[in-house]
Amino acid sequence: MQGRAYVYNARIAREQAARRSLREWIQRYWGGAVVPAVSMMLGGEKLRREDVEALHELVERLAPEEGTPHDDH
Repeated sequence: MQGRAYVYNARIAREQAARRSLREWIQRYWGGAVVPAVSMMLGGEKLRREDVEALHELVERLAPEEGTPHDDH
């Protein structure tokens, strides 16, 4: 308590909470399939070239190396 006000702090970081919530949503509505979930989120919107390039870089970074078994946690 600070003065007469209660001060609350989050138990987990916003990013961690968002990641957990998104993971649960993808599992619940899409059976864990990421591509249909991302496709629905984009909703047919035209993406800026910078967004497409950033998404491409993200996919490349997240893709398993060749010969590495894929883990479906």
